[in-house]
Amino acid sequence: MISLFKLMSSEIVMADVVSDYKNKVIVKNPVVLVPSQQGLMLIGYIPGVLKDSEIAIKRSAIVSIVEMDSIDKNLVNEYYERFGAGIVMAENIPSNVTPIKH
Repeated sequence: MISLFKLMSSEIVMADVVSDYKNKVIVKNPVVLVPSQQGLMLIGYIPGVLKDSEIAIKRSAIVSIVEMDSIDKNLVNEYYERFGAGIVMAENIPSNVTPIKH
C-alpha cells in the first residue's frame, strides 16, 4: 500500500509499504516529495537504488504515517505512473461500481 512518511529529518517520503515491523518499516520505490514552482516533485529517496529494491526505515526515524486513502489522488497517480503499471485512480467512480478497500 502506498503511504506517506514524515521523517525526523523533516523529509516527506512516499513509498510502497512491503512489511511493517515493530522497529522498522520495509518499503520499495521510496521518493521524497520536494516543493517546486509546478507543485510537488517526486525525487528518488536514495539516488542509485534500483527500482523495486526494498529499503528499511527505522520506526524511530518516523514522525507520522499517512495511508493511501488520505493522500491526494494526484500524488498517488504520479507515483503509479512512475513505478506502477501505469494504472491511475479514477476521477469519478460510477455509482454502480463499489471501490475495493485495501
